[in-house]
Amino acid sequence: MKKLQLTLFAVSLLVLSACNNNDKKENNETVNGTTQNTKTDTSKSNVVNNTTASTDTKTATNTNAQKYVIAKKMMGGVKVGMTKAAVMKLFPNAKKGYIMSEAGNLDALVCYDDNGDELFKASYEGDIIVTLETESRKLATAEGIKVGSLYPALKAAYPDINVYNAEGAVGSSEKAGLTFSLIGEIKWDDSDDNPEPKLLSAGPDVKVTHIWLN
Repeated sequence: MKKLQLTLFAVSLLVLSACNNNDKKENNETVNGTTQNTKTDTSKSNVVNNTTASTDTKTATNTNAQKYVIAKKMMGGVKVGMTKAAVMKLFPNAKKGYIMSEAGNLDALVCYDDNGDELFKASYEGDIIVTLETESRKLATAEGIKVGSLYPALKAAYPDINVYNAEGAVGSSEKAGLTFSLIGEIKWDDSDDNPEPKLLSAGPDVKVTHIWLN
């Protein structure tokens, strides 16, 4: 009888030992699984962070590139109708200046690049930007026209350009929404007493000296 009891006791100990081992194995698997999931989540987090960093870099690059672009109703990333505060966010180093016009001097923000070179001027009325102009060779249109471009290239880029005499040669493209000051050997056809003589010919040295938005 005693032998039987001892045998049952021994079997019980073996069963308990096996159960404990199984519990430890399950716990280890759970811990390992949790560790593996944590690593996976960290990896995903790194991918998200890398993507965000890449997006931020691309955005910054695009914004910087816009500083040198001239388009319809936009120059250097600044558009007519923007507020002065919005311009200052794009160009924190902008300074107060003015634009000379027939009506007198217009208050303007003078915008510079990171090297301190002047890019363009944005005149304003109240708090709103009303016109933009540049004398910098750093800005260019999508067609490659900039200050210093020759008249044949200008004419090729904007076939609709209308050149007239306004105390100097001026070319205006309604399609592009841009106006260009020109300098060089220009001849006018003023035989019909037209108050705005038509362009007769432009020498090969005629070039753009100034660009502003219509």
